Amino acid sequence: MILFVAAFIILLCIATPITVALGGCSMVYALVGGTVPVTTLIQTTFGGLTSFPLLAIPLFVLAGNLMNEGGLTPDLAALRRSLVGHIRGGLAMPRSWPAPSSPPISGAAVATAVAIGVSCSRP
Repeated sequence: MILFVAAFIILLCIATPITVALGGCSMVYALVGGTVPVTTLIQTTFGGLTSFPLLAIPLFVLAGNLMNEGGLTPDLAALRRSLVGHIRGGLAMPRSWPAPSSPPISGAAVATAVAIGVSCSRP
C-alpha cells in the first residue's frame, strides 16, 4: 500500500493528470508487487473503456456546455430567481433548484454539474 501511495504522490508532484497518476500507480504496483499479472490490468482497463454508457458522458458534458453557451441556464436561474427571490434565503434557492430539474433537460448529472458550475461562477 505504501508503494501505491508513494507512486501516486510522485506522479502528482511531477504534474501528471490525476487520471494518468491513478493508472500509473496501479501499473507500478502491479509491476513491482508482482501479485497481479500486467495483462490482467491492461485487459481490465480496456474492458472498462469500451463500456457503452461511458461513451455518453462527454456528450452529456457537451450538452451542458451548449445549454450554458446558448443561454438556457441563465434563463432557468432567472426564472427561479423570479419565483423565489422574495422569500427569505431565496437567493440560495435558484442555485440549488437547477440540480434536480436540469438532468431531464440535459440527460445527465455530469452535464448539470458543468452547467451549474459555470453559471454559478459568473456574476
